Amino acid sequence: MIRHNKAALFPARSTGGKSTVAGLADGSPILNDDQTIVRKEGQVVSVHATPLGRMTDGPAQAPLGGIFLLEKSDRFELVPMPLTDMIDYVWEAVPYPANLPR
Repeated sequence: MIRHNKAALFPARSTGGKSTVAGLADGSPILNDDQTIVRKEGQVVSVHATPLGRMTDGPAQAPLGGIFLLEKSDRFELVPMPLTDMIDYVWEAVPYPANLPR
């Protein structure tokens, strides 16, 4: 979703809560509830909408503002994660990059 002109990404496995978060966007533009394109353009990392999901507000893009990993839980909590742990998570747990060669 886009909040305050920045893209917030919520990577998660299937049934991990991406569509739930998109449904709670409260009027913020939804790039996609399933798949987006992340692209580095110069020094800016941008997130682009795709039509590859159930929920999208159409063509849009915004600079990346943050990545929030979703994990099912009984309570809401934001836990900072070291960059190296984030890279490991994305590489090992998210299905699409894990299919790419190292």
